[in-house]
Amino acid sequence: MFRGRKIRDIRLPSAGVSHAVELEWYLAMHWWGYKPEEFEELEGDEQARRIAVYRLNNRIEAVVADYQNKERERQSRKNNRKH
Repeated sequence: MFRGRKIRDIRLPSAGVSHAVELEWYLAMHWWGYKPEEFEELEGDEQARRIAVYRLNNRIEAVVADYQNKERERQSRKNNRKH
């Protein structure tokens, strides 16, 4: 939850970026600190859980960054009105 809303329900602006599933697998593996052969030894369900946590972490970071950007923009507009 972020500010009373479910993370998955928060819409984020699209950056127009796409990537192959294999890249996400590799990034998740690296994020968790696994070497490729170590990650491959995990059961499929365990790999999937780790990838899901990686995705959720990235989503949370994106939601917080988007909120912070909007707050900075609001503050900037507010400061500009005062001058």
